[in-house]
Amino acid sequence: MFSWESEVLSLMDGGHYEQAFARLRELESQTEDDSEEQYVIRVNEAECLKELGHFKEALELFEAFKKKDDLGIENKCLNLLSEARCFEGMGRFRNARRCLQQVRKLDTDGTFSISVEFVEIDIEFDEGRDAEAIERAVSFLNKYAEELADPFYEGSAHKLKIKVACELVNNRQSQRGIEAINQLLPTAKDEDQALMKLYLGDAYDDLGETDKAISTFKELVEGNATGYPLVKGHYHLGARYLKKGDAALAKIHFLEVERLGVPKGTPVKNLYRFLANASGMLGQVAEYEKYNRLAKADFKDRLRSFWRS
Repeated sequence: MFSWESEVLSLMDGGHYEQAFARLRELESQTEDDSEEQYVIRVNEAECLKELGHFKEALELFEAFKKKDDLGIENKCLNLLSEARCFEGMGRFRNARRCLQQVRKLDTDGTFSISVEFVEIDIEFDEGRDAEAIERAVSFLNKYAEELADPFYEGSAHKLKIKVACELVNNRQSQRGIEAINQLLPTAKDEDQALMKLYLGDAYDDLGETDKAISTFKELVEGNATGYPLVKGHYHLGARYLKKGDAALAKIHFLEVERLGVPKGTPVKNLYRFLANASGMLGQVAEYEKYNRLAKADFKDRLRSFWRS
């Protein structure tokens, strides 16, 4: 192990990939060309680029490593797995699967079988084959429960469990989703709890349990949530209160969405229509007219953008 590796790996383990990459570039400039140390530096650079979403640049590095004569079976498999992740990130799923097939051929003792299946499941989700991906993931998590408890896999397994729980709700398997989320919530990190409560509220709403949905969304917005889950939580609460006829509470939450910024994937016109409806129910004529104008203006802007594109 080189003297700098613990420093760089610590940065990467903490998710500080930009800092790690900058340090690696500095080290590369101080290292002899074509040395073993430079190879290790560049492998870690490629991993940083991959994690930062720079898939094309990372892929170029991984593909260049194939030319190294003494790569060895283990490093070839690791390299191919990273290539598969890059292709997956670029939406080139057929190429990703080819890489995984090569790993299976090289990996005669099954050392990488769990890693390969992780990537295959992610690809199925990315392709929109949610029903198959959910069932395969559930089977995978049960089959390798003991192995996945190892710290090496534990983080990835936990993320997959959260993914499955949320996708169950997305696919209208709400009762299964509720059971899966409630199993995960007690030990989840704050940011994961916020996301899961968002889906949990949706699941209760889908089953017609509106009061439970409202209670769950309230827990979400009154907790430590930030970003998308917080804004979406306020949006859902506003919609539920408006449906129940409580325009005053609905408007409070819709105004909070306006202040924080409309969540991605939600048309601004929908928020303004909700605000117009709440204002109308409260007899606030000027506010009703203002939000109706804003809703119409946003619709026209989006229509112009459509035709310009």
